[in-house]
Amino acid sequence: MPYAARPRVDQGMRKLGLLLGLGLLPLLGLSSLGLLDYDEAAYGEVARAMLARGDWLVPQLCGVAWFEKPPLLYWSAALGMEAFGVGAVGVRLATALAGAVTPLVLFGFARRPLGERAAFAAALTLAAALEFSALARIAFTDMLLLSWLTLCLGALHRAFEPRAGDVRWLALGCAAAGLAVLTKGVIGAGFPALALAGELALRGRFRELWRPTWIALALLLVLGIGSSWYLALGLTQPGGFAFMRSLFLENHVGRFSRPMQGHGGSLLYYLPVLLVGLFPASPLLPGAIARAGLRGDDERTRFLRLFALFAAIVLAFFSAAATKLPSYALPAFPGCALLVGAWLTRDSGRERALAVSLAVAIALAVLAALGLVLLPELLASPAAWSSKAALHPALAGSLDLGPGCWIAAAVLAGAAGAAAVAWRRAAAERALVALCLGAGATYFVLFLTVAPRVDAQLNAPLRRLAERAASLTRPDEPVLLLGLRHRPSVCFYGARRTHYASEAGGKWTTERLFGPQHDRIGISGEPQLARLPDAGRLEILERDGGYVLFRIPD
Repeated sequence: MPYAARPRVDQGMRKLGLLLGLGLLPLLGLSSLGLLDYDEAAYGEVARAMLARGDWLVPQLCGVAWFEKPPLLYWSAALGMEAFGVGAVGVRLATALAGAVTPLVLFGFARRPLGERAAFAAALTLAAALEFSALARIAFTDMLLLSWLTLCLGALHRAFEPRAGDVRWLALGCAAAGLAVLTKGVIGAGFPALALAGELALRGRFRELWRPTWIALALLLVLGIGSSWYLALGLTQPGGFAFMRSLFLENHVGRFSRPMQGHGGSLLYYLPVLLVGLFPASPLLPGAIARAGLRGDDERTRFLRLFALFAAIVLAFFSAAATKLPSYALPAFPGCALLVGAWLTRDSGRERALAVSLAVAIALAVLAALGLVLLPELLASPAAWSSKAALHPALAGSLDLGPGCWIAAAVLAGAAGAAAVAWRRAAAERALVALCLGAGATYFVLFLTVAPRVDAQLNAPLRRLAERAASLTRPDEPVLLLGLRHRPSVCFYGARRTHYASEAGGKWTTERLFGPQHDRIGISGEPQLARLPDAGRLEILERDGGYVLFRIPD
């Protein structure tokens, strides 16, 4: 290798090392807190049941068939538990690996059209984004979906490029779309198809979508992979395809047409989500959009336009949907990160708009550090909690966050200081690197120090009582949850089915308590138990962190 080429190679390896190191941080401490109710514990319980029953086709939640999501996350979690045992590590492993790989995939596809500097800045922006880092540590479907969609879009760009067009890239993109369908449904193929059609139409090449051989290959891969589980389930189960009513009509169409589980919001819901979720680079996004320059016809423009169109489709669709959650915006993050990286590296930092945006980003990091310093004091008193949150059994007392917030604040403030020095020298890229690495280190500190303390107070008591209840019941005997709705963690950690009893019309339903077919062992919270008129008839076995384990008399 010529001597002059070595510095560029070494610099490229350093960039890959930084991306890989930042991406692997979520793998450390996956077991530092238990699975979170509701969604993560529900996904983990479905995977645990698949592993225990040996049935990888029918998802079951607490002993009942459950068709809320396609199965790829369950399968990956079950494989993780097969390798590392039943627990949080196995459930979260695939999600954390997807979080480590996705920025590298984005970097790999962006290097040629944008250049190595812009590709690195974009991948670093994505890897350090607050929402991305959080979802890389939690077993939700969103991170797996993002990894397939990023691979799909990058491969489709290559497939329709004049110099690189190759049916093998099309095959890779369509296979990734099929896996995205197995992860979260039809949006996994529908959104990339819309973005690709729009991009080709803007450059006057829409007819290229209709090559017969390419259409046949795309349908074969997307439908063959994406519909494989649906067909296998429908053709082998007694109810046939009746499960599609719950999976598609209720959990796809239903989420779009009406708010589910209270998750609604206005059309502007995702603006603050982007501001917070893309931290620390979010202040750069408005300027990056304004100066994207997406009207040209070079490869840089085509690549940015494809990802920007995809991001716009994602945000427009979920803004129009009735059900809204912050994680729904995650597929738009690669497009946003690419726009930021492309703008940042086109200028040395002397452009006024870029300088102002970086100054706002640095100021926002300082404010976030100050907020971390004040957070323990704000949460030290139960009065800080809303009346609804105060009903949580474990929130009767103060919440001790320990010194982790101070350490994280110091890390983030130091990163803001380093970024400020680079900003004064008009070194925009160095300022972004300092902010992103500091943010990644801050999340790591919070996850290893603060999150376990919160989990120990809020969630660990319920897990302990679930395991205790399992020791007092037969494997086929359910545990009653009295006033504790949406607690699949009891099923996961106790390996028991659960029944739920609630208040109706101001009176507790008591059939499960004192009726002829009552359960034997139950768990409740102190606030819920205090409202039960016949609580004195229950035998209290154990109290732990605001939760109560009880035996129901014969």
